[in-house]
Amino acid sequence: MSDASTMRLGRYDLVEMIGKGGMGEVYRAILRGPAGFQKEVALKLLHEKASSEKARKELVAEARLGGIFRHPNLVEVLDLGLAHGRLFVVMEIVEGSTFKNLIRQQKLTPQATLDIGIQICEGLSYAHNLEANGKWLQLVHCDLKPSNILVSNNGKVKIADFGIAHA
Repeated sequence: MSDASTMRLGRYDLVEMIGKGGMGEVYRAILRGPAGFQKEVALKLLHEKASSEKARKELVAEARLGGIFRHPNLVEVLDLGLAHGRLFVVMEIVEGSTFKNLIRQQKLTPQATLDIGIQICEGLSYAHNLEANGKWLQLVHCDLKPSNILVSNNGKVKIADFGIAHA
C-alpha cells in the first residue's frame, strides 16, 4: 500500500502524498463517480500503526465536526470512509502552502501576516460560537499551529485538523 499511484480506496484514487503527520498521511486524490465524474480532493488516511481507538476517535471527531462546519476559513470535510480496515477522511484540496512553510520562507509582508491572522481569527470565532441542535458547543481547536493553517495561492486561509478539538 505504499505506492500511492496504484492505491485505490473505494471511489478514491490516491495520486501523491502531500503531507504526513503523527496519525496518518494526506494524499492528493481523485474522487471518481459515474459518467466520468471526477473531483480532486485531499484524503487523510490513518496510519496502519495508528489504528488505536484514540486515533480512530480523533479522526472520526475531525470528520464529524468538519461535516457541520460552513465557513470559508475552515477546511471543508466531504466524506469519512473505511477501506482495507483503515479509516480515512476526505477534505477539500487547498492549493498553496502551510503558514509554517510561508514563515520559513520569510516571504510574508506585515500586511499579509495581518491578513492571515484576521482570517484565522474569523475561522476560530465561527468554530467557537458554533451551535449544534440548539446548543453552544464551546469548541476549542487544541492543536492550532502554523502547520495546521493552510494558505491558498490566492490568499484564502483555511484552518485544518480539528481532530483533538474539545467542546
